[in-house]
Amino acid sequence: MSEDPNSSTPQDYQKQARNAWVLGGSLMVFALITTLFCSLTPGWGTHAHIVFALVIATIQIFIQVAYMMHLKNEHGIIFKFLVFTVFFVLTLFILTHLADSDPLHFKAFSTSK
Repeated sequence: MSEDPNSSTPQDYQKQARNAWVLGGSLMVFALITTLFCSLTPGWGTHAHIVFALVIATIQIFIQVAYMMHLKNEHGIIFKFLVFTVFFVLTLFILTHLADSDPLHFKAFSTSK
């Protein structure tokens, strides 16, 4: 008889527990880095703080997706969907910015004379 390949051993549980502690610790460290950066650099301005916080949040999301959703072992179509989603969101942001800033001005559409 062969062993069940899906059976878990105590070593598997210890490895999963260690990975969970490392994941939680790294997320806390990145949150601490964000907090310290924003509190220690008050003269840098709000835009720099927002950009830095978004970069750190992106790193945290990639860590969570890789380990919690087990995407570190996935291939192919999953990454294609992720790339398409990122492209789609960035396109929506760009279109929203263009609509808000209104870079195109045509005299034919203007109501003033």
